[in-house]
Amino acid sequence: MDILETADALGGWVALPAPQLFDVEYWDLEQAKLRRAGQPPVLAGEVALVTGAASGIGKACVEALLKRGAAVVGVDLQPLVDGRWSSDPACFGAQCDITDEAAMRDVLARAVARFGGLDMLVLNAGIFPKSARIDALSTELWQKVMRVNVDANMALMRDAHPLLARSPKGGRVVVIGSKNVPAPGPGAAAYSASKAALTQLARIAALEWGSDRIRVNVIHPNAVFDTGLWTEDVLTPCQSHWVKPAAMSSISISFRKTWRRTKPVSWVRRSPSRVRSSIRKSRR
Repeated sequence: MDILETADALGGWVALPAPQLFDVEYWDLEQAKLRRAGQPPVLAGEVALVTGAASGIGKACVEALLKRGAAVVGVDLQPLVDGRWSSDPACFGAQCDITDEAAMRDVLARAVARFGGLDMLVLNAGIFPKSARIDALSTELWQKVMRVNVDANMALMRDAHPLLARSPKGGRVVVIGSKNVPAPGPGAAAYSASKAALTQLARIAALEWGSDRIRVNVIHPNAVFDTGLWTEDVLTPCQSHWVKPAAMSSISISFRKTWRRTKPVSWVRRSPSRVRSSIRKSRR
């Protein structure tokens, strides 16, 4: 684009005739140079935007996408994201509150201006509030979690849709859910419900956007501790549920004794053919 703008400023430009363009493109030395360069990375020429990029899953996603040749925009509320990838021309960080729709639209505009479009969207940003039972859960906390974990992601999906629909290879959206969707725990009503709502939103997006060649997938991770979600307010109440090493040892011993008394353990001593025979008999 810079070359075209400069040419226009100097009085305009005219493209070479098609035969000459063909000669340049298929010049033997040019082809030899391309062959020596090897295969391009799998995501070369594609652009991704990752939210919650300062730590944990988001940071790992940015690094994995860069390694595979994509240009990446990393968004996070933490200021450190601004300069984290400043030395890499294929990436820039943007400090931004994802609940600020106008600010996120500006980030999308910056991504398009710098890299030319958007092919992939990784919705990773979210908050995990301090543990609270439903009977003690304030409306303010509930609405805050929904605003960050659901509303902001819906708005970003909506605003990114026109760009994803123009992706040459088809747009892709990855939604980071949580193991709390299929297996919630006590004290995490707001977080679990918000991730369930986000999962349902992703399912509907997959149904609606398939005709636009946009794929939408959800991942439900568990036990990711290198992340901004695990604040002291979240971790401290959890400590009462942790099992001390000595107690874990006694539980393990008790479990092994109980397991030896159960019938299925005898299958371990049988040959594979006898195991299959036992399974078939149990199904009759």
